[in-house]
Amino acid sequence: MPQQLILVGATANDRGGDPIRNAFRKANANFTELYDAIAAIDPKVADAVAAAIAALVIEDVAGLQSALDSKATPADIQAAVTALIASAPGALDTLNELALALGNDPNFATTITNALAAKAPLASPVFTGTPTAPTQPQGDNSQRLATTAFVTALVAQVAQGISYKSPGDTNTTLLSTDRIIVVATPLTAPRTWTLPTAASVSNGVQFRILDIVGGISSANTLTIAAASGDTINGLPARVLASPRAEAVLMSDGVSTWSFPVNGDTGRALRTARFINASTFP
Repeated sequence: MPQQLILVGATANDRGGDPIRNAFRKANANFTELYDAIAAIDPKVADAVAAAIAALVIEDVAGLQSALDSKATPADIQAAVTALIASAPGALDTLNELALALGNDPNFATTITNALAAKAPLASPVFTGTPTAPTQPQGDNSQRLATTAFVTALVAQVAQGISYKSPGDTNTTLLSTDRIIVVATPLTAPRTWTLPTAASVSNGVQFRILDIVGGISSANTLTIAAASGDTINGLPARVLASPRAEAVLMSDGVSTWSFPVNGDTGRALRTARFINASTFP
C-alpha cells in the first residue's frame, strides 16, 4: 500500500488540511504498513521501532498540533454568528425572517421607490378624488387646513351680523362706507357701479361685490368702474358677465384698487387663518 500523506494545509483555517479523523486513519495505515515491513526484515528491529513509535506524542509530528489548534471550535462559530446577529430583534434574526419581512421581494428597493413615486410630495401636493381633513373649531386662526364644513359654519356665523347694500337694477356710485354690495335683483340692462375713490378708504379695505341671485348675464353685464383718476389693476374698470359672479377689490388708500391674494377662487388648499382673513373685514 502506498504511503498515506496527511494534509495539514498551507495556512490556518484554509480548509486545505485533512479532517482529524482522516488524519489519524492515514497515520494508522502508515504505522501498520511500517510494522509489517519491519517485521518482514527482523523481529528485533520491529520491536525497536514499535517502542520508538510508542514514545512519540502528537506535538512531535511537525505542524500537526499547530493545525489542530487553529481549527475553529463550536464556541468560535457561535461567537461569529452572535456578532452577525448583533442586536437584531428575535423576529428578525434569521435570513428567513428578513426575507418574510421584505415580502420575499428580491427587488424590494425598487418596489418601495415606485410606491413612493406615486405619493403626493410634501411641497405643493396635488390631490385627486375627495381628500379630507379634520375640521377645526370656529375661531381657529392657525395654519391648519380649512374644510368645507369649517367655511360653511364660519359663513353662517358671520352672515348673522352682516349688513350689505343692494343698489338694485340701476347705475350707482358706491359709498366709502360700503363693504358688501350685492346684486339682489336680476339686471334688465348693462349696469355700471362706480367705486369710491381709493383715497377715501384706508389702505387694505376690501369691497365685495356679489351676484347672489344670478342676475348678471352676458347681455346684462355689471361694470365695476374706478373713480376718475383711479384704476383697478391698472385698468379703468372690470366687467362681470356671468351669473353668480363675484369681485373682491382692495384699496391701497391712494389711487389703486386691486384683487387681493385672498380673492383667489382656485382649487388651492386654504388654511383657517386665510379663510378668517378673507371672509368679511
